[in-house]
Amino acid sequence: GCPVEQLDQLFAQASIADVLLRAKVKQWALASRALVKTSTGVRDPLQLTRTTSAASGDSQSGYTFVPWRDVCNDAELRRRVHWASIKTYRRAVEKVYRCYDCEVARILDVCRQALYFASMQDLLSCFETLSADPDVRLCRVFNRLRPDFDSTES
Repeated sequence: GCPVEQLDQLFAQASIADVLLRAKVKQWALASRALVKTSTGVRDPLQLTRTTSAASGDSQSGYTFVPWRDVCNDAELRRRVHWASIKTYRRAVEKVYRCYDCEVARILDVCRQALYFASMQDLLSCFETLSADPDVRLCRVFNRLRPDFDSTES
């Protein structure tokens, strides 16, 4: 097809792609030992208590990380999952001008999600699942665990 030239067109497509991506992320998380970020549901720091489940996280921040397998079977946990939102229109405009010489089609991360892992083995398992998915074409991979990774480049 033709490259997207307008941000409005990109964001219209992103609203559909986001639903599809979230469904895929759930599949990948289930096939691996991925954790998802969930809110603790506690807003008052004085009421916070440490979780005693297999979940990990910083309860002071109001978030914890729970295995997706546990979330699947718990309606309350499913409501508390912190899914990433579509990139803001303002941030997309900024990237188009600052990084991509006004070429809208070069923005690749309007829709994004995050999975978390307790070990490198779990991360590699999910990466293998993702790589084997016939609906996925890996275009690039950033190793943000590299000691020399420069986060200002993204």
